[in-house]
Amino acid sequence: GEQAVPPEPQITLTYEDGRINGSSGCNSYFADMKDQQSEASGVKVGPVGSTRKACPSDIMELEGQYLKYLGQVSSFSFMERQLVLSWALGDQTGTLVFSPGRKVE
Repeated sequence: GEQAVPPEPQITLTYEDGRINGSSGCNSYFADMKDQQSEASGVKVGPVGSTRKACPSDIMELEGQYLKYLGQVSSFSFMERQLVLSWALGDQTGTLVFSPGRKVE
């Protein structure tokens, strides 16, 4: 099902030179994101690594779901200026949708 992400904590994603990184709510994460030559919009993400800070349980649960699905992303698209990453895990499928934002320095 669809689940809106609360405005805080922010979950972010930045792509540069074949790598993604950002904030997963509590921790910082990083992973390779490579083209899959067999599909025009196919990608492979992972393995996903992250720092190991502890946060409140609701934030940790959201972060765990995000990182689990991010590691299963297999394609991307753009819709109305938003980046859409599609994932599949067993018989579950879904999308992670990112709106453009300012670059965090």
